[in-house]
Parts: sequence; structure tokens; C-alpha cells
Amino acid sequence: MLTVNAASGFGSGGGGRAAMGDLHQTNLVFHFRADTGITEATGVSNWVDQVSGSTEFAQSVVANQPAYDATETVGSLAGAGAMTFDGVNDSLIGASVTEAGQPFHMFFVFKPITYVNGEPILAAKHSWNTTFMYGYSSPDMYISGENAGTDVEFEVGAWCLACCLWNTASSSLARNNDAPAEFAIDGKGGMNQFTILAANAVNPPTATWTNYALAELLIYDLALTEDTTSKLSEVKTYVNGQYGFW
Repeated sequence: MLTVNAASGFGSGGGGRAAMGDLHQTNLVFHFRADTGITEATGVSNWVDQVSGSTEFAQSVVANQPAYDATETVGSLAGAGAMTFDGVNDSLIGASVTEAGQPFHMFFVFKPITYVNGEPILAAKHSWNTTFMYGYSSPDMYISGENAGTDVEFEVGAWCLACCLWNTASSSLARNNDAPAEFAIDGKGGMNQFTILAANAVNPPTATWTNYALAELLIYDLALTEDTTSKLSEVKTYVNGQYGFW
């Protein structure tokens, strides 16, 4: 069994790995990165959040564990490390990965491998099953609350950053540093019960899995902007400084 720990040292333009502490920390509630906090034997059984040091995504069923490759090149960063969900039965379940109410801002470093309409990238449960991110009219990705959402085109086979904001009338989705597509949802969207990666929001999953690779996941409990207090630009600089996406 292997437990992966983080490297440190910041390099710009995809030239090196950043220390996780270099990321803007205010209102950061969860930070998962695939070069640290992973326990892997046959597959990934556990992925620990580096903000709390204890919150985790987990999968106890060996056949349902995503694969891990410590040598994966993410964008232009060689050896970044990533896990791959096979789209058949792989998932990670975060019973304690919860953020009860809006607004919250999620940053998802991933690579779509295959893309099927309706297959979930990330799903969560609020008061009932709620899918937050899923494939939509390939190769688009769709994010939603309870009854509304928007879609943006993502390139199959290409690593990128998905910037996802759930913030009632000011919700949005963007790829990399593109201008966001904005939409309005009600206030019910949240993940106060659990969050699942690569499978539907039944706990444990029973149907519908998704095939993609994942390198990093960040969640803030506010809407980040470009002003001096919220530091959206700092988060994008942290991500692009490692992976060179744009």
C-alpha cells in the first residue's frame, strides 16, 4: 500500500509543482491534490483533504477504486499525478465532503476521456439527489442546481480547469480563463449530506459512472471575484502556474 505525499516548490508556467500553501487560503474549505493524501494499493482507496487533514473521499470496494498514476502529465506538468475513473464502476465517496449552502466556488482540474450525456462528473446530495456536474451534449459539461443550469464546451482528451460557481442568480461555469457562462438557480443547491466523484448521487452509487482523469479539486465557501479580498485571480494563477493551461 502506498500513501502519496506532496512535493513543494513553486514553478510558473507549468514548470514545477506549487506548494499547496501557496494557494489563497481564506474561505478555502477543501483542497484535494493527486500528488498528496492518496492511499493506493490496487486502486485509490482514500484521498485526504489537505485543509482539514482528515476529511476524505473513500472507496472500500477494490473493484470500484479509480486507478492512480504518479507519472501522469497534467497540462505541461510532468509527474503531476492523477487518478482515472473508468466509467464502468469507479467512484470516490465523500461522506464528510459537504458544503451546506450557496455560495460556493469549485475549481476542478480534470481531463474528459469519454463524454456521455447525463453521466456525472461530480454529484452531491442536498435534501434529495442533486447532480452538480455532468456530461451534456458531448463534449459540453453542464452544471446545475435543482432546476436550472448552463453548459460550456470542454475538449475530450485535454486537461483543463473547470471553474464552477453556485451562487443563486449569479451562478456560472467557465473553462480555464475563459469568460464565464452565467445562469440563475434556486437556493437549494448544496452538498450538505455527501459528495461523489464520477458516479450518480445515490450513496453508494448504483448506476451511471463517468470516464475522466482528475488531478486537483478546490472548494471555497464564497463566490471568488477579481477584487482584492476574494482572489479569483490568485486561484487561477496557482492552477495555471503549475499546469500551463492558457
